Amino acid sequence: MALGSPPTYRVLLVEDEKADTAWELRALEDDPTARFETHVARTLEQALRALEQDTFDVILLDLMLPDAQHLEGLERILSLRAPPPVVIATALDNARLAIRAVRRGASDYLVKDPDRAPWLPLTLRHAVVQRRQQDMLASTHGAFGGERHEVIRAQIAQASAALAMARTLAAQLGSLRRDPAVRDHPRMAEELDRAVETVASMIEHLQRIESPFRRRSQG
Repeated sequence: MALGSPPTYRVLLVEDEKADTAWELRALEDDPTARFETHVARTLEQALRALEQDTFDVILLDLMLPDAQHLEGLERILSLRAPPPVVIATALDNARLAIRAVRRGASDYLVKDPDRAPWLPLTLRHAVVQRRQQDMLASTHGAFGGERHEVIRAQIAQASAALAMARTLAAQLGSLRRDPAVRDHPRMAEELDRAVETVASMIEHLQRIESPFRRRSQG
């Protein structure tokens, strides 16, 4: 990736409705801070074949597909070996279903709404940052258990990349919070404030993770 260029994310969009596909693709294309390379699958079986043949950073999954309804698609994807994070995007505005989806392993749950399209790229990026943070934590024990210096350097790079992504996400959230359209909608403003707090907490946590790797590499 060239210096100063926006990060690139590979997205598997699993959606059978053409109208929803259109606005979701447009929301990703219009995001100014990242580049999204999106592959569209119209059925769960198409999505599973795509996952066998290629790699993706994140999956955007509809819950009502021709060959999988409700949480069936999520469960089959998460049963694969090392699947990417899955964000649910559905017309089903159901709090209980959202809780069940997250408990079963979904990274997030979005109710489809073209008027809130800017949330889509933010949510996908957050899912990727969260997964990379989890992967980094999982490998921390080995790094402190006496692995070679090259591995420590790789851990620093991973922590630094996740930290940079989180900081970019925080900046974008802050910019949205100042938008007059957001200020005129108290509920949206409240949700955005919570998102800013979540990302700020993530940045603080990533900084704590990154610091010991740097100290060890310099020792």
